[in-house]
Amino acid sequence: PGFSNFLHPISDAVLMGLGQIDGRVKLEFFDVLDISSPTSIGALVLDDSMAYSYSAAAWNRKAFTYWRKSPDAHRMTIPVSGYAFESWEPLERLYLFDIVNPDDPNQLTLTTPGYLSATSGDSISVGGEPRAILHEDSVFWVLGQEVFSALWNNPQQTVRAQ
Repeated sequence: PGFSNFLHPISDAVLMGLGQIDGRVKLEFFDVLDISSPTSIGALVLDDSMAYSYSAAAWNRKAFTYWRKSPDAHRMTIPVSGYAFESWEPLERLYLFDIVNPDDPNQLTLTTPGYLSATSGDSISVGGEPRAILHEDSVFWVLGQEVFSALWNNPQQTVRAQ
């Protein structure tokens, strides 16, 4: 169910799709060892705390950040924009993902330390062109005219540049 409108090769054996399902952002991984018969190896719907969400990375390649940190460990960021249930307050999030064993569809593992977050209540202009920069264990998130930073394993402690 759903669809992928952005595809990214994780390795020769694994392809990642980013798209939508039921008004939310969806990540799906495919085993492409037999390219004539790709099979899904797992899907993840991002953020069930939003009433509706989308990712600029689905149509803007520069919004997606991918880093092959080592041969068996990769990192990626996915920006997600959406609206809170009931209040419909605009939300912006930058999801962080670790991919372990990217060459083996049977052993691939996706984990996340969480996400960086901003709302219109933070007195920022939400909806700007999102960009992320990864440097060692630091994450820098550019959102419109604002810059946020956090440590990879502690994104809840996001700092906004003054």
